[in-house]
Amino acid sequence: MLASGGIHFPVGEGLGCYGLGSIANTFLPGRAGDALRIELFSRRLQEQGGRWLAGGVSVCVALAQSVVFGCVLGVGVLLDALPMWVIAPSVALPLATWGIGRLVLHGHSDEQVARLAIVAGLSPPAWSRLLGWVTAAALARLMLVVAVLDALAVRETPTVALVALCGVAIGNALPFAPGGAGVAAAAMSVALGHAGVPASSALAVAVSFHAFETAAALLFGASGWLLLRLSAREASELDALQPAENY
Repeated sequence: MLASGGIHFPVGEGLGCYGLGSIANTFLPGRAGDALRIELFSRRLQEQGGRWLAGGVSVCVALAQSVVFGCVLGVGVLLDALPMWVIAPSVALPLATWGIGRLVLHGHSDEQVARLAIVAGLSPPAWSRLLGWVTAAALARLMLVVAVLDALAVRETPTVALVALCGVAIGNALPFAPGGAGVAAAAMSVALGHAGVPASSALAVAVSFHAFETAAALLFGASGWLLLRLSAREASELDALQPAENY
């Protein structure tokens, strides 16, 4: 998304900033990792208003996740696993945010506000790339759900897998507990129970999925920390060489 706006940002540093946010979301409540990501990205943007721009990008990612989640819910509705009304928030929130962004862009010429409202100014190709990445992440989660269901010999149907994924998404949307507290696992267990999976099997699937997801977040975050350390070391070495070259 930054590249879409003509801003160069090293891929390694981007993965590092995002990965450390994943670790923070695992251990801290209130989606504190999102705030950490904004701060880390803003410190590396070599321009004024970097924090506003990073905040606007974060909003775009959240809205893309909402759209993809709405599509998952839509499939669940088509399979008669979910009521129609559950789609409304996932559709209304992106539309309302985009509309507010358009009003802000037309009503204010302030550059910082425009950066925050970047959601309303993205081109269709940029949205396509963002939605593609978010969709890939959702499919990876769905594949993990199917793998866990198969490993624990739980009746595996598209409806059961989608209901489980929706339960995880709803649990992650609740901001009052850290990701590692198991709220998403509890929501997944309840959803599987409503889908007809026995309580013991539903709990086993939820705990197993939660363990894999937490391990992936920690591994991703640790890799991100390492990338940021390597980037900082390279920058310090370049700074040390510059005086010698000038001399």
